[in-house]
Amino acid sequence: MIILKHYYLSELEREKFENELFIVNPHIGKDDILSLDDKELVALYEEQTRNRQISRIGANSPIM
Repeated sequence: MIILKHYYLSELEREKFENELFIVNPHIGKDDILSLDDKELVALYEEQTRNRQISRIGANSPIM
């Protein structure tokens, strides 16, 4: 599952999800966890990359 979290996650919180994709999205509330299918994920990833708002990509992320 891909977990989208608000960009206010601390480094300690991010380490809990080491292999997940973190995407900065100011429209997602701090406590929101969303699951996206691959097509939606790729579209969102591309949009965020264009905006240089990627917060962190886990080492085992399928996007890499």
